[in-house]
Amino acid sequence: MRLRLAALSALGLAAGLLLAEGLARLLLPAAAGSVRMNRWPESERGKFCRYHPSLGWEGLPSVSADHAWADFRCRVTQNASGFRGPDIPLERSPGRRVVVLGDSFVWGFGAGDGSLFTDRLARRSKGALEVVNLGVSGYGTDQEYLLWRSRGRLWKPDEVWVFVTPVTDLADVAASRRYGYEKPRFDFDAKGRYRIVNHPVPRVPPDERAHEYAGEPPPEPVRRLIARSDLFCALLSAAARSSVLREALERRAWLPRMRPGHAWEPPLYRDPTDPDLVPLWSALSGLLSLLAEDVRRSGAKLTIAAVPSPVQVAPRLWRRFLDEAPPLPDGARYDKEAPTRILSAIAAGVGADFVDLAPGLRARGGASLYYPVNLHWTEDGHRAVADILSESLP
Repeated sequence: MRLRLAALSALGLAAGLLLAEGLARLLLPAAAGSVRMNRWPESERGKFCRYHPSLGWEGLPSVSADHAWADFRCRVTQNASGFRGPDIPLERSPGRRVVVLGDSFVWGFGAGDGSLFTDRLARRSKGALEVVNLGVSGYGTDQEYLLWRSRGRLWKPDEVWVFVTPVTDLADVAASRRYGYEKPRFDFDAKGRYRIVNHPVPRVPPDERAHEYAGEPPPEPVRRLIARSDLFCALLSAAARSSVLREALERRAWLPRMRPGHAWEPPLYRDPTDPDLVPLWSALSGLLSLLAEDVRRSGAKLTIAAVPSPVQVAPRLWRRFLDEAPPLPDGARYDKEAPTRILSAIAAGVGADFVDLAPGLRARGGASLYYPVNLHWTEDGHRAVADILSESLP
């Protein structure tokens, strides 16, 4: 009898695990994608973009495919206009309409179809809000301004939200070649006058080189479980939401170690401002001024949203950042709020509203809302951003 009960219990446990595994594969694909490491990350520009003579590159229209990077795999669909999200006609509807400009954070790097913060905001409004997502991965504020001028204002929005990522945007606006692709660049003089160089953008083959992910692999038994079981991946992903458990799992290499920012970030947090960054902030300010002026002429209102690095929202990552950052000269210090203060002052100067996403992300999970290697928002991160915007904006 005992043997029979044990056998029935074992069968019940096996059936329960099989059912849970099936549900995990059906309902939680993003969890597995955030735990399984892919050896060869794919280029989103190479797969979902094409050459454009004014912008450098633009999204391919009407495409749908899987996108795999080192620490995620997700489904990406672009509409007939070449952007993420549903097709929204140019003709106005009775509701409120928002055009959203930005880089890979707005495009949804690592976020599957329907999970972007723009998708969530539109669904929550139940038709009262139309959100036109014009995010393109790799764009700087210069390309976003040109995109607004050429296409964005055709939607005749009530509001324009531009998401600024200081970690990359400062370098973007200073370059005529980024991520291996040619792009336009705005050169400003002391009086704020500008000329656009590298425009039209020359049509040359991109030089975006493939790179292999070389992180520390997990122990062999764990590696096999990660490779074969979506349920195990979902459990690891859930555990990673706790900073204490995440650190313990990272030490054992069960999860990839969360990067304390990008290698080029330290100058961004220097206070007083790094002299090398002063002209880059000036160029960014000039571009946002041009955008604000054109948005006003179109009859819309501009909001600037600051996209923080994970080191700005996770105290443990900031401590690691400080441990690894190069020493500063006398009289200087590292301040994680430094870029946000500058961007807030720029927004005030150009007459735009300003939203700092860092406090809300810090309160809603911090590092767990970012992928550990590519440092973009996870789907939970996009959910948190939608929550913050719902509370911050009328």
